[in-house]
Amino acid sequence: MHFTAEANWLCAVMRRSVSCLVVLFLLPVATMVATVSVRTPEAGALGSARCRGLVPTIVGTGADDVLLGTSGPDVIIGFGGDDIIRGRGGDDVLCGGAGSDVIFGGPGDDWISGSAGYDQLKGGDGYDTLSDLSAACRGEVQIGCTAPPPPPPPEPAPPACAQAPDWVVDAIFASFADTPHVCHFADYIAWRESRWTPGIIGGPNPNGTYDYGLLQLNSQYIRTWAEWAGVDWNEWDDPMINAQIARALYDRAGQIWGDPLRPWSTR
Repeated sequence: MHFTAEANWLCAVMRRSVSCLVVLFLLPVATMVATVSVRTPEAGALGSARCRGLVPTIVGTGADDVLLGTSGPDVIIGFGGDDIIRGRGGDDVLCGGAGSDVIFGGPGDDWISGSAGYDQLKGGDGYDTLSDLSAACRGEVQIGCTAPPPPPPPEPAPPACAQAPDWVVDAIFASFADTPHVCHFADYIAWRESRWTPGIIGGPNPNGTYDYGLLQLNSQYIRTWAEWAGVDWNEWDDPMINAQIARALYDRAGQIWGDPLRPWSTR
């Protein structure tokens, strides 16, 4: 499974218009050309269909659906097709089913599973749990309360259930959603390297260089890496730009050394 982050916060925090490597920011449902489907299951029609063991209150079809929850707790199953599911208010339980689904939890403590397909999940406000993330995070992950693997001593590990800010998650997911290291970057590298501080400058290093921003990009090479990414290196303190430069470095390191994490593991 692959994931992208909803980016409605971007308008408030970005100083300039940026073309991101992963242009998968999710638009409000009102701007999408789709038929809104809010289907209440009829008695006996679903058989044994369940979402986390619960009988659904709203169901989709085998086609592409837009399923909207209520202000209270909902149990929604998309079934087949490329569905858009919004839980909206309440503590919702949301299952995408087969197909490439886009699922928003919205306010409340939601449980979300994309199931099969190329899915995009966003928890929203609240203490949310995203399940079936084995391809990216090796098991069930609670967004906002992840427990990354400890770094090698003597560097301190992030505290259990460390609260990664939304902008960290959004920036990392936007550039690394299609890699197996997305959660590693969001919760481990960004914590160890910069303590989630976008404008931090680390160093000086033994060779007199410095490390810039969220993913601590070395000052000696950041201009070249930014050219690979097609962005302006002077905007390194923008989390989105920093992550895009890091992704260009990640890809090139994988090609050269066969280890895309080598630039971070050899500091």
